[in-house]
Amino acid sequence: MIKNNMIIFTSSYPYGRGEQFFEDELKLLKDDFKITIQPYYYGHCKKSRINNENIIIEKPLLNELNIINIIKYSNYTVKYLKAIIKIIFLKEKNKKWQILEILRAIYGLSNLKIKDNKYDIYYFYWGVGASYYIPLIREMNKNAKILCKFHGSDLYEEINNGSIPLRKEIFNSNIVSITISDFGKRYIQQKYNYQSICIRLGTNNNYGIGKPSYDYIFRIVSCSNIIEIKRVELIADIICQLNIPLEWYHFGDGPNMKSVKEIVKKYKKEDKCFLFGYVSKETIIKHYYLEPNDLFINLSISEGIPVSIMEAQSFGIPSIALNITGLSEIIHPELIINQNNRKAIEDKIYFYYCNWLKDKYFLRKEVRQIWYEKYNMIKNYECLRKVIIS
Repeated sequence: MIKNNMIIFTSSYPYGRGEQFFEDELKLLKDDFKITIQPYYYGHCKKSRINNENIIIEKPLLNELNIINIIKYSNYTVKYLKAIIKIIFLKEKNKKWQILEILRAIYGLSNLKIKDNKYDIYYFYWGVGASYYIPLIREMNKNAKILCKFHGSDLYEEINNGSIPLRKEIFNSNIVSITISDFGKRYIQQKYNYQSICIRLGTNNNYGIGKPSYDYIFRIVSCSNIIEIKRVELIADIICQLNIPLEWYHFGDGPNMKSVKEIVKKYKKEDKCFLFGYVSKETIIKHYYLEPNDLFINLSISEGIPVSIMEAQSFGIPSIALNITGLSEIIHPELIINQNNRKAIEDKIYFYYCNWLKDKYFLRKEVRQIWYEKYNMIKNYECLRKVIIS
């Protein structure tokens, strides 16, 4: 069978540490398509995580400046410059960010290899970054299939100080718009009057369901980058002051790790709070399966639908999170936090803890079923494949 050529525009994958959740999808895509991956930038390192001779890895677009290629795309360089001038005269709060985004796109043009139209399918994994090239690609290839996936930070303008550059031009380029939640689908319809398809992300679970604690120590787990919007400091502060026997396990690193460690030290909870930093996905999965875990917590104020919650719930670990964007689609109704304040968060933890004391398996089957019905990678990939080949 002849496979269609697909180029996938990522943020930094396969370089750096990010986009781990894309790996499972890629394993399935490579069986159906001839894959080229085009990262936007390197990320944390220049070592590729892929060792597969059947997948072509291009150098990141924001690598070395190639003036000759920018001249080749001079018509579009002029269009980007016009977009910058337009932004300058708008009353936008995030002008500098928008202008910087477009300047990066101009820089990235120097390494963009699409002149020969050798790809049948262009798949943009994010709605920002490389997706700014969508109007150019459509202009050069009228018949190509162009898909763009929108998550959270790359979709909602409100969390980007009100505006994201080139949105109108992207949606006017006849793309297949894919959102990872029904909430995102409605957002695009209402905001841009454009029809999208909801195809959820998903995870694999070849292990089965995990186990709760039986020694009356309540074990809370979290997994995220330690950055401002994830509010891991708040998680630490709340957990350190809860008056119950517990342990906290956090997977993930970031610039605010020092602040989290200081909070743990302040309350002298070093023997109860375990900050693992960056670890492999396999390490996290083994922890969910081999170790007792009773509750997963996410207090982020900006999300699409976190893969970290999908992974936890695939092992039957109930999750609590704020009722923002599409999170009500994955969080059990009894565990969603409807008010963004400390008391509401603490009340939800105590609510689950009290029920856990009575029944160690409280809501575990239900959250596992939510994962199986909505966030099973195998099922969701089949929906994506059908959209791509249709």
